[in-house]
Amino acid sequence: NTINLQGQDVVKELKRTGNSEQEYYFAKIWDISVLGAAQLTERPTEIPAVAPTVKPEPTESPFPTVTDKPSGMPTESLPSVIVTGSREDLQLGGMTTSSYGYVFNMRTKPDANVVLLTGMDFYTESTSDVNFELWTYAGNYQDKKGAVDGSWTKIGGGVTRGRGIGRYTTIPEGMFKPTSIDGGGASRAFYLTLDTINLVYKLGKDAGIRGAPPDTYVHHESPDIEVWEGEGVLQYNRTNAKEGLPPFPDTSVTVFYRYPRSFLGAVYYDSVPCQSLPCPLIPTGMPTVPPPTKSPATAEPSLQPTTEAPMTAAPTPSVTSAPISPTESPTVEPSSTSSRPFLTSLTTVTQRELASTTTSTSYGYIFNVRTKAEVGAVLIKGMDFYT
Repeated sequence: NTINLQGQDVVKELKRTGNSEQEYYFAKIWDISVLGAAQLTERPTEIPAVAPTVKPEPTESPFPTVTDKPSGMPTESLPSVIVTGSREDLQLGGMTTSSYGYVFNMRTKPDANVVLLTGMDFYTESTSDVNFELWTYAGNYQDKKGAVDGSWTKIGGGVTRGRGIGRYTTIPEGMFKPTSIDGGGASRAFYLTLDTINLVYKLGKDAGIRGAPPDTYVHHESPDIEVWEGEGVLQYNRTNAKEGLPPFPDTSVTVFYRYPRSFLGAVYYDSVPCQSLPCPLIPTGMPTVPPPTKSPATAEPSLQPTTEAPMTAAPTPSVTSAPISPTESPTVEPSSTSSRPFLTSLTTVTQRELASTTTSTSYGYIFNVRTKAEVGAVLIKGMDFYT
């Protein structure tokens, strides 16, 4: 029961272990549980042992109609991960270098939907506590590099233990705020920095004195997003950091920025089924039709009549003769079958009593009608009176 009770903790540990071993298929694990021997079932046979005992019959269902409004948002997202670098990169070879920070762009593919970044790993050679900051800007970083005008938003930060050479360091869940990138080729910039010179990244394509400008090449991609080459940041502006601003160094001092550089780490994200937020409601595959009711949904009869009672003449003081020749007793069966289902009548007197002299007349009569204890509700459909 330990695994069943702590399933999500086990999943997280598997992901961390897979990350440290560079086996990223562990990121695809969503849930884990253990079954006892008594819960196991035999493998089904390819051919049924016996013929079906009941012939299935189609059931009636309402004719589906397509509605103009969807029933709601999809309930599941599609978790994915994109990992940059290789095993050789993690061994700190000639193509890797380190400094304080790194700034770069990520973009969605032209035909991709919104992606929601749910986590990020970075590479540091330190095995001690490291203080990190993660900032983002909705656009191309080159438009706002070094800006402290509020365009950058801090989505991560704190102190975490570096995992050293050969392993990526995961930003703890509580230190990362999920962030979206619009679909259709939208850009979002990221600025990741430490306050020490221990952030490791890689030299970009054509790096050198006459290397390609930053943001020229895609160095890693998935079916949904692209990670573009960016710039290494060679200083940490402690004055800005104390004021809660992005710790960019002065952009006029070009020696503080080196390009092209490639990010080393991992990005975890979910695919959202729309190209911009907030997502509109997505129509479901089948229309949403309410099930048929067991009986027609009609209103309950009112206690009072909806029209005024007609004014009739005063009753005659004497008893009139019966309209038909009375029989000895009422018939047991009705004289005709009604077309209405479950129609029952109740007669309060016999024909003999109608012809007797024990009756009386007046203006009106008030009385109660009660159902038997063992029966359900009854609906009174009509009434006769004697005059």
